[in-house]
Amino acid sequence: MPSARPARARPDHAPVRKRAKRGAARLAKGNEPAVDSPARLLQQDLSGVWAAPRRDRWSARRTVGFIVLTCGLFWAAVAVAVLNIH
Repeated sequence: MPSARPARARPDHAPVRKRAKRGAARLAKGNEPAVDSPARLLQQDLSGVWAAPRRDRWSARRTVGFIVLTCGLFWAAVAVAVLNIH
């Protein structure tokens, strides 16, 4: 009669032992993190992207024109809405 247990059962802590063998733990020196955290990796990626020169910037005149136009349209819509409320 075949056994219900698998032929070779692994204990739950087997993967932890494998990870411990890959590299010894070390202390962080100064401001250096002991482990590369995803947040620090993201910061490094973003600092490289944001440091690149931007080619698609608007001129100051175009930016001010956009702001005046959109704000003016908003306040005109508010004024029309207020005047139409009875």
